[in-house]
Amino acid sequence: MATFKLGKLVRDKTVEIYEDSAVTHIEHHYLSKPSLTQQLLVKLQEEAAEAKAAEDKAELIDEIGDVLTIIDALCENEGITPQELEKAKEQKTKDRGAFEKGLWIDHIEVSDPDDIWYQYCDARPHKYPRI
Repeated sequence: MATFKLGKLVRDKTVEIYEDSAVTHIEHHYLSKPSLTQQLLVKLQEEAAEAKAAEDKAELIDEIGDVLTIIDALCENEGITPQELEKAKEQKTKDRGAFEKGLWIDHIEVSDPDDIWYQYCDARPHKYPRI
């Protein structure tokens, strides 16, 4: 017999699935609302990484489905309606555009330290390092 530590958020039917196998003991509990939100965000990163690593269209579809399921759970847990989400999506697309053209920016040069983009990038060196 072996015991394995999972330590992660799983889908609702996972305990039932384990019970129908050779698993003899399942130590689990239900998360509080704030903890659930935190773990859904962790899971979102995990599933996005799996989508990035997908090797074919079928696998990508499966992983995007997981991402959407997590987004739905986050919205449910935080009381975000589909209408609010769609409105935010539409507003951002209106203000900044979509991702249809495949535009890639390698780097920017900003001459004025008081400029908003200078301050934004400079405050996030882990994300926007100086070169």
